[in-house]
Amino acid sequence: MNQMIGLNFLSKKRSAISMAFALFCLLIPFGAYAQTNPTILLMGDSLSAEYGLARGTGWVRLLEDQLRKEASSWRVLNASISGETSSGGLTRLPKLFEQKRPGIVLLELGENDALRGLSIQETEKI
Repeated sequence: MNQMIGLNFLSKKRSAISMAFALFCLLIPFGAYAQTNPTILLMGDSLSAEYGLARGTGWVRLLEDQLRKEASSWRVLNASISGETSSGGLTRLPKLFEQKRPGIVLLELGENDALRGLSIQETEKI
């Protein structure tokens, strides 16, 4: 039973990541016109911090490689921390936003909230 719950959770997480990435790809052209600082600030958990992966093989590197291939002026600042929670990200976000002044902010958080037993409603309140 626990294995089924874990597989269902991973399936939903992968779907959410895919949807977020697709949305991001749609927003790049819009942001490029309205942007003076072509920096993408990424705040995430272990999925974005490449936990358990060989360095430079995660999805963030794939994004950077694609932007480079397209000769995009956008650069990615990966401020992800393995184990990060939504509240931890919210605490760090204002300072990073002020220091880096990103044109786009991508948040990939919530997995660790769920692993700690926080309900979706509790996470949304953060």
